[in-house]
Amino acid sequence: MTNRRTEALENLCLIISPWNDYDQIERVVTDPQTPWIEIIEFANCHLLIPSLFRALHISETLFEIKDTLLVEYLTTLYAFNQKRNEKILEQLKSLTALFSHIDVTPVLLKGATALSEEYYEYLGERVMSDIDLWIPKNRLKECIDLLKKEGEYRRVPGTPRSNHHYPRIYSDTSAAALEVHYYILGGEGKTYFSNTLLKAHLHPALGIPGADVIEPTYDLYHIFLHSQYHHQMHENLGLALRDLHHAATLIRKREKEIDWKALETLCQNHGLTQMWQDYLFLLKHLFQAEIPIQIDKYNSHYSQIIGSMEKYRKAVSRKRLIYEMIIQIFSYRHLQRIYNLKSRKEYPFALIKYVAEKSMKLVLSPETRTRLKNTFKNYERLKKFGAR
Repeated sequence: MTNRRTEALENLCLIISPWNDYDQIERVVTDPQTPWIEIIEFANCHLLIPSLFRALHISETLFEIKDTLLVEYLTTLYAFNQKRNEKILEQLKSLTALFSHIDVTPVLLKGATALSEEYYEYLGERVMSDIDLWIPKNRLKECIDLLKKEGEYRRVPGTPRSNHHYPRIYSDTSAAALEVHYYILGGEGKTYFSNTLLKAHLHPALGIPGADVIEPTYDLYHIFLHSQYHHQMHENLGLALRDLHHAATLIRKREKEIDWKALETLCQNHGLTQMWQDYLFLLKHLFQAEIPIQIDKYNSHYSQIIGSMEKYRKAVSRKRLIYEMIIQIFSYRHLQRIYNLKSRKEYPFALIKYVAEKSMKLVLSPETRTRLKNTFKNYERLKKFGAR
């Protein structure tokens, strides 16, 4: 018998798939056994409520849902996000106008690209936590000084240091915080997707004058690396559904522009072939993505993800989460991002420094202890629904 969370996951993905099958959507919506509570929990955890609204609205099945409170919830969240995305587009135009004063052309990344290039059918569909831009490293200080002086941006309190982007900044009048990248990935990711490769595959943004975006083939490569490698979703048996849905939407919108052979070669050259195959399986199995590559019908990686979700038990999970968090927090890769380590020889000193800094914060700051407790609770919730 299928676990309700697994059923909810696959129903959600079927509904929001860019390859809409309206008959199947109607079948799911009208089935009295459809696990709506779990579907909504999945969509909430993965920031996909607006995508769920869009799919139900465009398939004319939204009002076949008997729960009027649920319909109102979906409609309201979508409306809020559409308003926010309208403001984010205005913010992007203001940012590029500001950078034009010093002759800098920013590169839009991730959600900013999706909005500019109209990957999604509805403007309010893509939820964005922040705006990601790339600028040349040798212009970073100049750009940050300009943002602080003319845009009144300032650092978000408590944001960590990074070796590939400036700490997150915001202004009181902006719709979203801003991450200014000088590499699009941290750590070894810089070799997987170098600045040289990036600059070779840019073209002017469709909706934001004065900005560039990454060509579709390499944008898909970036989405893949960002979730599966950079955020370790592949290693940690996570799903990253929002990023997967973004990739599926990009494939659907720009399928004729994607060079699948180039992507295969890139992954082979960097030893990422299995990770890439597992990623393509998720896209095909969950979203029915039409991919012109032979993909096995069975995938052990997906089975492990589902097994991890279905075997979730709160008490056991807490112990596992503590172990996973300790391993991740004190890992070389994590400290490399914080302290910009050049080699593993620097790791022991970085570890001592990190433990000392965090210990002092925990001892002296009740706020830090509360934040750690809340982080753990949120991490546990995300793990339950495959988001980490």
